[in-house]
Amino acid sequence: MSKAREYYEDHREDREGWRWEMPPACMICGWKEHSSAYRWLETHEMERRSIAQGRWAHRCNYLLLCNHCHHERIPLMTHPEQLAHKRKADPDHFDLDAWLRLRDPELRAPCRVSMEDIEEWM
Repeated sequence: MSKAREYYEDHREDREGWRWEMPPACMICGWKEHSSAYRWLETHEMERRSIAQGRWAHRCNYLLLCNHCHHERIPLMTHPEQLAHKRKADPDHFDLDAWLRLRDPELRAPCRVSMEDIEEWM
């Protein structure tokens, strides 16, 4: 098994636990699960697995999205906008410092995304 797959498997239970703790609705558009056969909910990692290798699996990094928003809206959104949705929909797991450290563990660029950037989207 590859290291990436092993990391995913090691964190799958917590990732799925987070997903089932969330209300069954898209964090962007509010679409509710089971209201259409053509949509479903998916877990999105704001900081990509390829960028935060071995660190991406953290509750501060997840958004619960309908497949439409995941594939049509998220690719057009900046990180501050995604984090604003996280802060609104999942404030218990919003942690900007932890999220910044996913890509930059030593926090060499602490202002890559600021609270002010996020608040512009609130």
